[in-house]
Amino acid sequence: MDSDVRSETALGPYTIIDLTTSESWLCGKWLADLGADVIKIEPPGGDPGRNQPPYANNDPNAENSLRWQFMNMGKRSLVLDLHSKQDRKIFLFLISQADALIESYPKGWLEERGLGAEVLQQINPGLVLTSISPFGRSGPYADYQSTDLILSALSGAMYLSGDEDRAPVRVSVPQYDMHGASEGCVSTIIGIHHSQKTGRGQCIDVSSQLASVRSLMNATQFYHGEEKLVRRHGSELVIGLIRWPSIFKARNGHVCIMIAGGKLGGISLQGFMDWAAEEFEIPSLIADIDWLTYSFRKATLDPDQLDQVTALRDTLSRLFINHTKEELYHRAVEKRMLLAPVSTVEDICADVQLAAREYFVDIDQYDGSSVKYPGRWAQLSNTPLCTDQRAPLIGEHNQEILSALTSELQHKTVVSDTPVNTSTKANIFEGLKVWDMSWVGVGPLTSRYLADHGATVIRLDSLTSLDFLRAVPPYKDKQSGPNRAMFYSDFNCSKLGLGLNMKKPEAQSIAYQLAMWADVVIESFTPGNMAKWGMDYETLKAGNPGLIMLSTCMQGQTGPRASYPGFGNLMAAMSGYWHITGWPDRGPVPVYGAYTDFVAQRFTTSALVAALDSKRRSGVGQFIDVSQYEAALQFLGPEILDYQVNDKVANRRGNDSDLMAPHGVYPCSDDDSWIAIAAKDDEQWMHLRHCMGDPDWSQAPELDSFSGRKKNQSLINGKIAAWTQLYTATALVERLQPQVAAGKVNDCKQLSCDPQVLYRQYFKELEHSLMGAIPYNGAQAEFSNANNTPRKASPCIGEDSVEVLTRYLNMTEGDVQALIADGVVQVLLD
Repeated sequence: MDSDVRSETALGPYTIIDLTTSESWLCGKWLADLGADVIKIEPPGGDPGRNQPPYANNDPNAENSLRWQFMNMGKRSLVLDLHSKQDRKIFLFLISQADALIESYPKGWLEERGLGAEVLQQINPGLVLTSISPFGRSGPYADYQSTDLILSALSGAMYLSGDEDRAPVRVSVPQYDMHGASEGCVSTIIGIHHSQKTGRGQCIDVSSQLASVRSLMNATQFYHGEEKLVRRHGSELVIGLIRWPSIFKARNGHVCIMIAGGKLGGISLQGFMDWAAEEFEIPSLIADIDWLTYSFRKATLDPDQLDQVTALRDTLSRLFINHTKEELYHRAVEKRMLLAPVSTVEDICADVQLAAREYFVDIDQYDGSSVKYPGRWAQLSNTPLCTDQRAPLIGEHNQEILSALTSELQHKTVVSDTPVNTSTKANIFEGLKVWDMSWVGVGPLTSRYLADHGATVIRLDSLTSLDFLRAVPPYKDKQSGPNRAMFYSDFNCSKLGLGLNMKKPEAQSIAYQLAMWADVVIESFTPGNMAKWGMDYETLKAGNPGLIMLSTCMQGQTGPRASYPGFGNLMAAMSGYWHITGWPDRGPVPVYGAYTDFVAQRFTTSALVAALDSKRRSGVGQFIDVSQYEAALQFLGPEILDYQVNDKVANRRGNDSDLMAPHGVYPCSDDDSWIAIAAKDDEQWMHLRHCMGDPDWSQAPELDSFSGRKKNQSLINGKIAAWTQLYTATALVERLQPQVAAGKVNDCKQLSCDPQVLYRQYFKELEHSLMGAIPYNGAQAEFSNANNTPRKASPCIGEDSVEVLTRYLNMTEGDVQALIADGVVQVLLD
């Protein structure tokens, strides 16, 4: 990347040394997108991951891997043999001048080459060293073999997806290593920000297992709060006394709808019924229902209303099958109905919203061709992303990198602008002021990163417009109430709660004053809503020039579908994830919950922290627009390229793999108990054979090679399943690991007592003022010199209103009590 272009980016001043393996390439890509100079160190012959499909033009060549080409965009390639003393010296030259090293080799790999953390940070005390691994660098699983399949199983994600009469399934393309890689990116930026302020480096230990656990949405809270195990139910939801389809057939594919309570859900149902009435006669049983006040959940619990629910389902089915998914989606956007298409990558590449926002970017390839890549996953007004540089050829930048090295080893000096106490762990964002006006998922998850790292985060709450998550289960001890909603509570710990009735001008004035107080404002309303309150970015910037404002919504602030009012489950369908989850001989099944919320949260946080660091250097704030849709598509980058280059549409594959055989999920002796097993290479196959007792069938010569096992995988899967069902999953994992990649398919109860999860102390119990002691999802990455775990339980509605308004807006307690009496400030503590 041109140095003049890089200087205008958020991370332009920084150099990152990239020693990641293919599972974690995405970490360096994001850092390069944000402007960092990412130097990818490759061994002689190139990174072995370059040999992974899919390939451009189906030509299996190390320079043609589309996975490589997407996940290494914007990097520079330097070939070094770290077994060589001379090349290790060059590597140490690089480290002496770098700001961070990201790596994902097995534990001990760096130390064996004399390149451990102590050596590197002696050369460069401000170095941020981020290690990304399947389970973390310590603990009972630290040496375990892993794959995307194993992470899906051990994180609990797999248990929640698939049909009840078959084995659980993963998403058919790799996902769970990418959660670890993206957590590595967030943590690295936070570490750099702290190092530049203090001169103090960090060792950051990222667990991909725990990063994947975070994607389970509310499933862990259901177990912790109600002792309920969420289970897979194929393409249906179990609601009350009925099973409700989460996916409906359209004329040319599938769509999904979200049945929600209140005005938003009622608008959808009324819209569907009005449309149906244009085409056929509505059943009399439901013809006169006032859908704006209808409670779908209550109806499913009342035996006398189940006939109504059935009539509603049949009417929707009849309506949807008469139309294409494009027609249904167009009407949904127009009438603000909660419906989304179950999209393929072909649909995504033709999407008018993405085209209007110029999401896809033409990138010239080394062979002279031009390919459309997924591009900007965030729009930063002052420091735009750099997403227009292709991935490097093997050693393409050797000469320019080596010629720029100084002749002698340099010890990097970072000028600290903050006194540092090296005897204690830092709260990296202590002193940062955040006014969080967001709701539901991505926004609150983003502000929680800042809060857990020490920021003062004031969270807008309201009795008038209740956050959706306060109105849905799970509830502590199954006792409903907005302050007992564990879903909301988990997303909003470490924050202060301020209750405001934003329909009142006085409340809007308070919100504006907090925006003048804040360093950061986060909001996730429908585009245009903040402007109605006189709080759009340009207005706020006029009074607070250094403000950073993050706006995150379903499809961004601009474009023909910006007003789409969806939730993360609808976005997961629209982003292609539902289409590629399930079995090839059956229809699609959902990925559990609002999956894209947990992809997008790390994009929003990365952009926000990078903007904070840019402001630290320049004093200039900016506006950040993140479309959850555009961010989520980054996890499908290789599949989108496969369609753009090879015209191939990714589909459902069960638990099959192009790289490993066997590769599947097999039944164990306990009820609904499963084990995931993946033979990563011929050696692991031989270990698996030995563990099974070398049965005669396994000794067939053709099974000694991957190609032979792939051709016979149906036979192999049947034989393995016959063996595994004689044992418990725990016993099998102990027998197979660490020689063979294997993992129990954890449900949330098993996850809560998983040895590695317990070792990492992931779930942190905090005392809630109403619910008592409850466990919160904790840190997915451990910082050697910083605190980043939840600090306080989430607030009840308006619980901290008096403290917030007296302490930060200098009101008297009497003023606040008067506002409470007038209904401007809202407090509910029971």
